[in-house]
Amino acid sequence: MQAQTITFIGLTRASLSVALAVKDGLPDLVRVGHDPDDPNIGLKAVERGFFAREERRLEPALESADILIIDLDPAATEKIFPLIGKLTQDHAVITHLSPKAQALQALADKYLPEGFFVNSAPVQSVNTFGPAGADLLESADANLFRDSLFCMMPSSKVDSGAVDTVRALGGVLGSKPFFIDTAEYDTYTTALDLLPKLSQLALFEALHSQTAWTDMRRLAGERFANSTVEFSDQAEGMAKAIFTDKNATLHWMTKHIEALTEIKGWIEKTDEEAVGQLITERSFERDIWLQARKDNQWEEGVASEVETQNLRDMFVGGMFNRRRRG
Repeated sequence: MQAQTITFIGLTRASLSVALAVKDGLPDLVRVGHDPDDPNIGLKAVERGFFAREERRLEPALESADILIIDLDPAATEKIFPLIGKLTQDHAVITHLSPKAQALQALADKYLPEGFFVNSAPVQSVNTFGPAGADLLESADANLFRDSLFCMMPSSKVDSGAVDTVRALGGVLGSKPFFIDTAEYDTYTTALDLLPKLSQLALFEALHSQTAWTDMRRLAGERFANSTVEFSDQAEGMAKAIFTDKNATLHWMTKHIEALTEIKGWIEKTDEEAVGQLITERSFERDIWLQARKDNQWEEGVASEVETQNLRDMFVGGMFNRRRRG
């Protein structure tokens, strides 16, 4: 069977960027969009060419999908997963772009037919770093994940054809597949995504709690605003994310505090050499990391790339000629 319709549930910068990449790489697929919170964004996205059509109701959006891409917060995901299990076609491949891999896999195991859900998470390209802008549609970029990694976390029970489908989707994005365990992924993203927000929160609290804040706030400029923007912009759901894996959160917070304590000790001893050496070495290491991300070449083995010229054949050809559910 040929894949004909790829449906996006939850219209975010990530999912809209994937839609643009699919539009460029797989124009034969019918792209359908649905947002449970703001149907108007779907209509605007159709006008701008992101989708062929927008579904106002969730049910028909699910029923028509050959490939279903979801990008919703955990609470909204938990509400729709039972419907997905009941309404999607028996061959539909389902993936989710949200970062809480273990929680998503547990929901999939509970509500979805066995073997057709593949946990995935595209990693943003370094070349697209920077302010995204206030307009959601303007912030979407077909190259948002190009020359980066496409994390895949399939369960041991997933159908191999479903894995191939999602892996090929990563190829359409211009990303290399990277297979990783769900627990490992969640632990790492706690350090890389949540810890910076907690650090910003602590920074703001440290200054805001001081009597001098009344005067300090008048002097606070762009650097301070940019250094405290993430916890403020993403306040909704942050508290829940902190406690989703409390042990991981505490582990990385402890490491952060240990590093600050060591630097504080050098400052107390007026050890300018130690502080200067740390700044120099870590600045150099940061440059190496950024260059490695730009090159997207890693010493560790990353799964081989799917050949671009074969992607269209994989989607609209024989990839769906495999077992059905049941």
